[in-house]
Amino acid sequence: MYLRAKLPNNLKMKKTLLISLGVSIALFSNAQELGLKTNKASEVSMEVHQSVVKQNAELQRELEYQQYRADLLGGADLLMTQAKYHLERGEDVTASEKLELVQSKYEGTPHAEEAKALSDNKDDGDKEDGDNEPISLPAINEIFEIVKDSKNEVTWYYDSRIPRGPETTSFYLYMGHSAVGSAWLRLHAQYVGTHWIHLQEIQLKSDKLIYNMVPDPLLISNASGELFCAEWNDMPPSYNDLNTITAIMSAPSAQVTFVGDKDKYTREITENERLAYIDMMELYNYMVMAESKEKLDR
Repeated sequence: MYLRAKLPNNLKMKKTLLISLGVSIALFSNAQELGLKTNKASEVSMEVHQSVVKQNAELQRELEYQQYRADLLGGADLLMTQAKYHLERGEDVTASEKLELVQSKYEGTPHAEEAKALSDNKDDGDKEDGDNEPISLPAINEIFEIVKDSKNEVTWYYDSRIPRGPETTSFYLYMGHSAVGSAWLRLHAQYVGTHWIHLQEIQLKSDKLIYNMVPDPLLISNASGELFCAEWNDMPPSYNDLNTITAIMSAPSAQVTFVGDKDKYTREITENERLAYIDMMELYNYMVMAESKEKLDR
């Protein structure tokens, strides 16, 4: 999983996630004290106990890996993103920790000056109320473009390095975030050429992996102009889609092939497409982890 942002209050999260283990141990002990000592009862209780121990060990390893990723990839931009994210949600304590870290670690930089200004405004009680947006445009810097859909109360996040329109072949992720706080991803794969290919399948390939996606024909869209024909599929990716595509996009080189019943078209995945995919995954993972933490803290 890709994640640049440092997990807020990581130790507190670990402590919360381990509560279920403590409950399991307590229940097991109480069962013995109450005389539930038959072989069947003991076996069931021990199975539950061992299952919870295993799950918590896996969670601990995952948290340690995410902490490693955060330490490896973190920087002033991401710390400011986190700080503003928590400010907008009213999480002043966590936001202050991020702002203080920016000021101490990047002293004398524009980031440190911005962090000090935000801290001063917060202390003076001048912070504006949030409007259900998880991250505002200044907080996630210029590589992301935010499009608000007021009618449906959805905010869309796109990578500005990837051109969007019916005249360009493209392959990219983008993200939606609703007013109630949930985030989701969509995958857009689009062929553009001088003739129709009747798109049926999208194939991704690296030196080690080949992955075929066969979308529902009813979900294939098209458009045309004087000099081009465009065919595309836009859908929420599955867990398996994301895992495999991430592995391919992380390879030194990769190709995308648009396969139709009339023809096919292959081209290299561009560096911008690769970076945009990884950055969108990291933004999505950060928001999901932040939302999960918020639910645990309630």
